[in-house]
Amino acid sequence: TMMGVEEKLGRDVYIADETEGIVGRAVKHLWQAMVQREEEFYVRASFMEIYNETVHDLLNPKSGSLACRWSAQNGFFVEDLTLIDARDVDDLIAVLHEGAKNRKSGSHELNKDSSRSHSLLTCLLYTSDAADDLLCVDLGSRRIIKKK
Repeated sequence: TMMGVEEKLGRDVYIADETEGIVGRAVKHLWQAMVQREEEFYVRASFMEIYNETVHDLLNPKSGSLACRWSAQNGFFVEDLTLIDARDVDDLIAVLHEGAKNRKSGSHELNKDSSRSHSLLTCLLYTSDAADDLLCVDLGSRRIIKKK
């Protein structure tokens, strides 16, 4: 799955294992690749969701609905979205799990903790001569229509 086993996400204690999702694995792989390059780098991360056509900061759930903006300098961006400076891979995993804990969820017959939103984890990578980003998108659950 994208995020891994739902029962483990957002728990106070998290231990990585074979049930970790694609996003957690991608974040770890990214960090390892940057370390192997043996050059100075730093990473900043944000995590947001789109739920009922509104944008919410998963790292600051009390911030309410956030505005999407565009500028010639930055392109599209979410105003006042929390950005975390990641000192190590554990900081990135903490961003992932804190955000997962704050996602909107509900239940249906097939999944008791189904996400009800679309989420976007952004990792911004900076080196001395370049800047790039990794975007991990989870489109959440679709409605399940039961035929009679």
